[in-house]
Amino acid sequence: MKKLHIIIIVLLLSASSYAQKNILVTNDQGKLMYYHVGNIPAADSLQRLAVAQAFLKKYYPDIKPDKDQPVNGSSLNAKGKFTLYSKGLIAGQEDGLLQFDLTIAFKETKYRVMATNLTYLPLQRNRYGLFTPVAGISYTLEELSKKVKESQYENYSKQITTFFSYLDQQLYNYLNHTDAKPAKPLESKHVSTKDW
Repeated sequence: MKKLHIIIIVLLLSASSYAQKNILVTNDQGKLMYYHVGNIPAADSLQRLAVAQAFLKKYYPDIKPDKDQPVNGSSLNAKGKFTLYSKGLIAGQEDGLLQFDLTIAFKETKYRVMATNLTYLPLQRNRYGLFTPVAGISYTLEELSKKVKESQYENYSKQITTFFSYLDQQLYNYLNHTDAKPAKPLESKHVSTKDW
């Protein structure tokens, strides 16, 4: 009887882990994206934007905020990239770059993290032994599933969701840390939080 209970528990755990394999979602245009909405204490959205900019500058210097953002906006738009690795026997090898657009937005007691326009750039070793993107070749994440093996695509999906989940968790911790000193808040008398 105990063996039967153990078998049922193992089957239920494996089924639940299988169901949570992919947390990338599809947006209105049918494109894959990372999306998360979380709760934070109420504060001025502009102050939160300054804290989010300081967070990206400190922890993710490769993610660059757009230069032409509105001063009184409620969201921070940025572009970034990170390296995807193939599974190796001992260690992984650089396999490609993932370029993305990142949006961090604030409204009342909520924040939203969205990573869109996920584009894969394959890497090749150049004559100096460094990995560089292959010129003229890029695939959207939706196309990539048809270009690589299923196991390789699952590996990439896992790395992507891990990266954005970790960024999201770090941002949440940074926003709620009482000792975090934000950059000088932008002065504005009107904040638009419509459309979401």
